[in-house]
Amino acid sequence: EKLAELANGHGEKVELVGPVDIRFDNRSTTCRAVVLPGDTQVLLGAIPMEDMDVIIDPRNQQLTVPPERPYLAKKSLK
Repeated sequence: EKLAELANGHGEKVELVGPVDIRFDNRSTTCRAVVLPGDTQVLLGAIPMEDMDVIIDPRNQQLTVPPERPYLAKKSLK
């Protein structure tokens, strides 16, 4: 368990689970997940998306693989 601050500002004890394998197209990553109470929408955070090197296309509401890197994800080590 971990104490988390929710978007509404309230603190709540949540359960951490994992490892969780996430796959999209030909990309994959592994991370932990937070289990929220009730009927909450699933959200994919920025860190797993960066790890998979995917692009958010808000106009078409899609995730895509960068056309210049279709087969191998790029990892930035800054």
